[in-house]
Amino acid sequence: MFNLRVNGLITLDLVNEDTYIVKNRFGSRIFDYDDDFYLYMVNVNLKGSGVIQGRFKGLTNDSILDDRCKQIKYISDDDGWFSDDGKRFKTARMVAIENKSKTVIIIQNE
Repeated sequence: MFNLRVNGLITLDLVNEDTYIVKNRFGSRIFDYDDDFYLYMVNVNLKGSGVIQGRFKGLTNDSILDDRCKQIKYISDDDGWFSDDGKRFKTARMVAIENKSKTVIIIQNE
């Protein structure tokens, strides 16, 4: 985890449907698309082209998720992030990302 600090700005670039490349604020790769990672971040901006930017908070596991969490996906046809119920997201207070097996999960957005 070279150059990865708590509260440091990170950017996730969507490679495939559920895989991301994680970069630090200098653009150096921290995790590649084929790495296994499960991280969470705060103050998140969900941008076009599947880009996610926010402040890194730590590595995690499923235990932080509950029934108030929402799973969202990037829909390229609409160039946006949507939940299963069709709600569009542009920002979130807290998000968890599990590479290769799940997509973005909104933990808190109120």
